[in-house]
Amino acid sequence: LMIRGRVYTNLKLQYDTYLDEVIYTDTSRMIDNVYPMIALNKDIVEGFYFMRGGESIDFRNFKFPESSDNKMESGFYEIAYVGPTQFIIRHRSTQYNYNALNEYKYSPARYVLSGSSYNLIKNNKSFLQLFGDSSGLIRHYLKSSGIKVRRADKQEIIGVLKYFDSLSQ
Repeated sequence: LMIRGRVYTNLKLQYDTYLDEVIYTDTSRMIDNVYPMIALNKDIVEGFYFMRGGESIDFRNFKFPESSDNKMESGFYEIAYVGPTQFIIRHRSTQYNYNALNEYKYSPARYVLSGSSYNLIKNNKSFLQLFGDSSGLIRHYLKSSGIKVRRADKQEIIGVLKYFDSLSQ
């Protein structure tokens, strides 16, 4: 956990994708046989990371200016890939009612930095438009690899971006 330049390690953290909040579990005390869970102030948390199966999942708190031309929401984004191109994921959930119970549907939004702005990846067409003159090569790479952008996982998108970055070098 990074707060105001200080790094804290070995903490029990959770990330609430619906509220976009980091939850700290205070294991130093118990109240009514339960460890208290504290929602951390989003304004001072710079980032955090989780270790899962030997893999580090890194999150940063991005603050975007509020304007009509900016479609990005401020909040926590996973830094999936950093190279000449960048790939970030906004993990979010939407609430719906099912059989009188509140349920949550996980629906991440994936963005690639092209030029000076982040662009949402919706499908093959919107993804290929990001690559300009190299879109034909990327289309061939997607087809030969059997990658459908809409269903592609994080590692497949990172593979495509690494391939694109290798073309421009």
